[in-house]
Amino acid sequence: TAPWYREYFDPFVKAARERPFFIAWRPSKYPGDVGFGWADGDIVPQNTGKRDMMSVSFGFRGVTGD
Repeated sequence: TAPWYREYFDPFVKAARERPFFIAWRPSKYPGDVGFGWADGDIVPQNTGKRDMMSVSFGFRGVTGD
Protein backbone atom coordinates (compact mmCIF):
# COMPACT_ATOMS: atom_id res chain seq x y z
CA THR A 1 0.00 0.00 0.00
CA ALA A 2 1.05 3.61 -0.36
CA PRO A 3 1.46 4.10 3.43
CA TRP A 4 3.70 1.00 3.63
CA TYR A 5 5.76 2.22 0.68
CA ARG A 6 6.23 5.68 2.21
CA GLU A 7 7.21 4.33 5.61
CA TYR A 8 9.41 1.36 4.70
CA PHE A 9 10.50 1.45 1.06
CA ASP A 10 10.89 5.15 0.33
CA PRO A 11 13.88 5.54 2.72
CA PHE A 12 15.64 2.79 0.76
CA VAL A 13 14.83 4.48 -2.56
CA LYS A 14 16.22 7.80 -1.36
CA ALA A 15 19.49 6.14 -0.32
CA ALA A 16 19.72 3.83 -3.36
CA ARG A 17 19.51 6.76 -5.77
CA GLU A 18 22.87 7.98 -4.49
CA ARG A 19 24.72 5.02 -2.96
CA PRO A 20 25.34 1.33 -3.70
CA PHE A 21 23.61 -1.24 -1.52
CA PHE A 22 23.46 -4.91 -0.61
CA ILE A 23 20.43 -6.96 -1.46
CA ALA A 24 19.64 -10.41 -0.06
CA TRP A 25 16.60 -12.50 -0.92
CA ARG A 26 15.47 -14.60 2.05
CA PRO A 27 18.89 -14.69 3.72
CA SER A 28 17.86 -17.36 6.25
CA LYS A 29 16.97 -19.76 3.42
CA TYR A 30 19.47 -18.63 0.74
CA PRO A 31 22.46 -17.17 2.63
CA GLY A 32 24.67 -17.19 -0.48
CA ASP A 33 22.27 -15.20 -2.64
CA VAL A 34 23.59 -11.74 -1.88
CA GLY A 35 24.40 -8.97 -4.31
CA PHE A 36 26.19 -5.65 -4.01
CA GLY A 37 25.51 -2.97 -6.57
CA TRP A 38 23.58 0.12 -7.50
CA ALA A 39 20.33 1.12 -9.15
CA ASP A 40 20.64 1.33 -12.92
CA GLY A 41 18.42 4.39 -13.41
CA ASP A 42 15.80 6.09 -11.31
CA ILE A 43 13.41 4.24 -9.01
CA VAL A 44 9.89 5.53 -9.52
CA PRO A 45 6.84 3.95 -7.87
CA GLN A 46 3.54 3.68 -9.69
CA ASN A 47 0.10 3.76 -8.09
CA THR A 48 -1.82 0.77 -9.43
CA GLY A 49 -5.19 2.27 -8.56
CA LYS A 50 -6.32 -0.90 -6.80
CA ARG A 51 -6.88 -0.47 -3.06
CA ASP A 52 -4.09 2.13 -2.86
CA MET A 53 -1.47 -0.43 -3.90
CA MET A 54 1.93 0.62 -5.25
CA SER A 55 4.21 -1.07 -7.75
CA VAL A 56 7.91 -0.43 -8.16
CA SER A 57 10.71 -1.98 -10.18
CA PHE A 58 14.24 -0.93 -11.06
CA GLY A 59 17.34 -2.15 -12.80
CA PHE A 60 20.28 -3.35 -10.73
CA ARG A 61 23.94 -3.54 -11.73
CA GLY A 62 26.68 -4.97 -9.58
CA VAL A 63 28.31 -8.11 -8.31
CA THR A 64 26.92 -11.24 -6.64
CA GLY A 65 28.16 -13.53 -3.91
CA ASP A 66 29.02 -16.35 -6.36
